[in-house]
Amino acid sequence: MTTLGSINTVGSHPILDTIFQHEKCSGFSESQKQQVQKAYDLAVSLHIGQFRHNKQPYIRHIERSISIYLNETLYSDEPCNHEYLMALILHDCIEDHPNGLQEIASNEFDIHIILDILWMSEPTPSVIAQVEKIRETNPFVWSEIYRSGFLDLYSNIEKNNPEKFVLQLTANNRLTDTMSTSLRTLWFHFFAEKYITQTTLEDQQEIYAEFVFLCMIAGMPRELFRIKATERRDNMRDIEGLLQPSKIRSATKTMKTTMEIYVPRAREIWDTNLVEWLIADKISEFARFVKDGLIKPPKTTST
Repeated sequence: MTTLGSINTVGSHPILDTIFQHEKCSGFSESQKQQVQKAYDLAVSLHIGQFRHNKQPYIRHIERSISIYLNETLYSDEPCNHEYLMALILHDCIEDHPNGLQEIASNEFDIHIILDILWMSEPTPSVIAQVEKIRETNPFVWSEIYRSGFLDLYSNIEKNNPEKFVLQLTANNRLTDTMSTSLRTLWFHFFAEKYITQTTLEDQQEIYAEFVFLCMIAGMPRELFRIKATERRDNMRDIEGLLQPSKIRSATKTMKTTMEIYVPRAREIWDTNLVEWLIADKISEFARFVKDGLIKPPKTTST
């Protein structure tokens, strides 16, 4: 486990040097730099042995996302908030590591950062199990998760009745009427068929969780959504990996949900800069390959 006592000297890593020397991070105090470094060190630790589609270490995805966030997502006169940067660094740790929530909580990160990371974590059975476990190991964190409303979302997935959930999607304090309508359409035209073809309860819940996560994204607070959209942009630009034939189905879904959820949400928060960047990634050479079907999943050959 990474602790304040075990981290390296601030700025001793090339990636951290780049972050701390960036003009948008110039206002970071030494304490804030230590927190960012602690987040980075923990992310490296939790992602050891994980790789992207192009066989690069997973941490490269996080590093590229940081670069996009600092150089493109944030406006020219907008300073970087160190807590949002930490959430970006740790955004996949709970989803990708079976003990990620416990590790983050054990490192005593601010509860707001923990909740932000949960907002960016697809509520799969694994994530739900981690939240249930944290009730025993860290009652304070669990109580804050409870107060935030996450358990209501998790309960919907465990009940495994997506049609009822979808039909009840209406405009509320998080979702606009436009987004709730788009989400219902997306379920019935894209996710429903995939859901009903699953043969196990666990596989059905995985599909359901994927859709619920899109609902979470569609109602994310502005600053957190900008972080999630930044990470999505790197996924869309990971051409070398996502153009592999076996990844085309996943890539197609990424493209579709970007245009139907991410771009409309970016418009709702009045971030025209982000809208333009997302659309630019959508019409990239990679997008053309997927759209035109120039690369298709491999066919199974008969023997």
